[in-house]
Amino acid sequence: MLPRLALYLISLALLLPGAARAAEPPVTSGDRLNVIVAGEIDLTDVYTVDQDGNIVLPMIGKVPVQGKTPEQVRDDLAQRIAKFVKNPQVRVDFMERAQITVGFTGAVGKPGPVKVKKGSRLLDGLAEAAGLTPDADTQNVRLQRRASKDATALDLTKLLAGETKLNVELQEGDAVYIPRIQLNVIRVLGAVVKPGEVQRKETMTLLEAVLAGGGLTPDADRKQAQILRKGKTEPELISLDDVFSGKTPNPTLADGDTVTVPGVAKLVVKVFGSVTTPGEREMKVGTTVLEAITVAGGFNMEADKRAVMVTDRNGVVKRLTLDRVDSADGSTRLEEGMQVYVPKAALRRFAVAGGVHEPGVFPFPEDPKEKIYLTDALAQAKGPVERAKTKQVFLVRKGAEGAQPTSVTIDLEKLLKKKDQSLNVEIQVGDVVYIDVEPEKTDRRSTIERVLGIAGSFFRFGF
Repeated sequence: MLPRLALYLISLALLLPGAARAAEPPVTSGDRLNVIVAGEIDLTDVYTVDQDGNIVLPMIGKVPVQGKTPEQVRDDLAQRIAKFVKNPQVRVDFMERAQITVGFTGAVGKPGPVKVKKGSRLLDGLAEAAGLTPDADTQNVRLQRRASKDATALDLTKLLAGETKLNVELQEGDAVYIPRIQLNVIRVLGAVVKPGEVQRKETMTLLEAVLAGGGLTPDADRKQAQILRKGKTEPELISLDDVFSGKTPNPTLADGDTVTVPGVAKLVVKVFGSVTTPGEREMKVGTTVLEAITVAGGFNMEADKRAVMVTDRNGVVKRLTLDRVDSADGSTRLEEGMQVYVPKAALRRFAVAGGVHEPGVFPFPEDPKEKIYLTDALAQAKGPVERAKTKQVFLVRKGAEGAQPTSVTIDLEKLLKKKDQSLNVEIQVGDVVYIDVEPEKTDRRSTIERVLGIAGSFFRFGF
C-alpha cells in the first residue's frame, strides 16, 4: 500500500489544471467510478454504481449519480464533503464502464453476441462484430429490442452518409440483423497480380475487374484477353490495348463471368561470352538476337561484335555480324534451346561446336608459347553434353588456299579413360573441334556431312 503522503501527492497531481477533458457519457448502473479526494485516503476509492444508480461513500452515505456526467458527480461530492473537509479537492473519472450484451447476426465479420459499454451506439457494436461483410444489405438492417414485439428498420447507408440520428444507443439484449444480398462474382485469372475472385454489389467493367485483380503482370499478353460468359462454352477475344485506348468499348461483366489474361509465350535462350550478365533466361517468343544480348546487359568492352555465334539445338552454328545497330543479322529470331555466344575480340582463335554445353569461338592465350590441347578446348566449352557421341570427336582444320579442309577423328573416351595423351592433339589457330550428337529424326545427313557443314560455316565467315 502507498504511504499516505505519496497518495496525497498523486491525488494532488491529478487535480492540477490541465487540458479540458472531452465530453463523457452520463453515469449508469454498473459503472465503476474512480473518486479521488486530495488528502483523504478514506474517501479516495473506486466505487461501483448500484442498480438504483447510487454510490456509497464513508461518512457521506448514498450519493445518486445515475444520469450525471463525471464532472457533475464531482461537484455534488465536493458540496457533500465540504461539510467535513475544508475546501475539498475532488476528482471523478470512469474506472470501468458497465457493459451490455448485444447480438449481431447476418453479414458481419464475427456474428454472435458482443460485449459493449453501456451507452455505446450501433456503429460501436458493429465495430466489435468486426464490421460489415462485402455482401451486407445496408439498407434493410433490423433492430429488435427485448421490450418490443416489432423490429425497427434502419438504413445504414444513410447513417454512413452522415445521418447520425440513426446511430441509435444500444440496450441490453438488443438483436441486430444485417441481411445479405447476392454479389456479382467475377473470376480474374492468368497474368494479373492477384488472380482469383472479385466480388462487388454493383456491376463492373472489364478494366475494373483487371484493376481489382491487382493489374497486369509484365508478361501479360494484352492483345489476347478472353471473357468467358456464364453459361457459354466459347470465350470472347478482346484486346486490352484497344480498350485502354478507347478504340473498343469497355465491356460490362455479369455474375459468373471469367476474365483470363494469358501470358506471353516464352522460350529459354542461353547468352554467354562477352556480355555483361551472361546466363540462361526466359524470353518472349519472337525475341531477336540483339534483344537477347540487350537482356544479358549488352556487349562488354572485349566483345567481338563481328563474330557472334548462334547455335541451334542440332549444333548448327550461324555466325552473325552485329557491329552496327541497323545490322540485318540483329533481327534474327531465336528459337527454343538456342545459344548465343559473343566471343572476345582476338586474332588467334579456335572454335568448339556441337554437343558441348557452351559452343563458341575462343581466343588463344596471349603468350604464343602457351599451347592449347583438345582437352583444354573442350574445357573452354564446358565439356560434352549427355547426347554427345564422345567416341568420335572431330578436329577439322582449314586447308591451304583452295584446298579442302582436313578432318581427324579422335576417341575422347579412350583419351579420358586410358589417359592416352597421344590422342590429346594440339589445337592450332582456326581449328574447329566438333562433337556430334544424336541427330533429330528430321536430320538425314550423315555425320561427316554435319561435321563439314558446321566447320564450313566458320571458314566461310572468315574464321
